[in-house]
Amino acid sequence: MRELLDGYERILAPKPRPRAEPPGVTLSAGPFASIEALREFEAALLQVRGVREVTVRGYEGTDRAILDVRLA
Repeated sequence: MRELLDGYERILAPKPRPRAEPPGVTLSAGPFASIEALREFEAALLQVRGVREVTVRGYEGTDRAILDVRLA
């Protein structure tokens, strides 16, 4: 009887809702003359209203970067 009640309790108990990931975009930007120029671009993106996080995902060629931008 206890096992049956435990089973019902698991089924009827509210389940936590999964949290949705914040929206984001991926962009390719450049050309950048240096890593410092790329870092300045990242800092400028972080100043844009609604931008929460900027991450460099990788590079294209020698002067372009692929960035993931998470929005608030």
